[in-house]
Amino acid sequence: MDSILLLPNDHDVRYHVLKRDLETRIRQYRECLEFLEYQDKYLDQQYESEEMKKEELQAIIRVATSKLSETNSYKPTREEVCDRIQKKCDTLGKINNERRKQMNEFLDKNFPLPDEATFSKVKRKTVETVNGRQLTRRENLLPLKTLVQMLISRCIDNPNDPYLELDHTCWPLYVELLLACGVTLLHPVDSNRLKLMPFHL
Repeated sequence: MDSILLLPNDHDVRYHVLKRDLETRIRQYRECLEFLEYQDKYLDQQYESEEMKKEELQAIIRVATSKLSETNSYKPTREEVCDRIQKKCDTLGKINNERRKQMNEFLDKNFPLPDEATFSKVKRKTVETVNGRQLTRRENLLPLKTLVQMLISRCIDNPNDPYLELDHTCWPLYVELLLACGVTLLHPVDSNRLKLMPFHL
């Protein structure tokens, strides 16, 4: 009311000022209405999505409850349990064999035995001895895959003493590689004994 009194006395001027103000308000109200309609539509979509998720979860709960009820009421025989365990062991055996095959192929391809020149160079550099292990001939060296397999077997067959005694058949550079990569550990007292890192602990 006070703002109207501040308007000029001229009728036409008042009319145009009030008309412009009214049009501005109408435009603002329309924008507000459009925003509220958008929000309403968005919330409806969210509600529908949450309802679908709720129905899916309820279906999962019904199935899980039914399975649990069947499991609680079902008592497998000793033969069924043994058969199930045997199947799992067979599957694990196949996976283990496949992983060993892949490991051997990788090691054969990327870590072959040293050639005669490299062997002679390392042999001279170490004065024909590495930690007391006398290097003899290149033909006596074990491939890296064999060394790794021996470490694995030692760890599995004799967990109380998993250390492998290193000798002239162990290529020093492969031993250093396994140590540097954190695959193996040296005995705290005897540097000629090596074991696989206990990754399972």
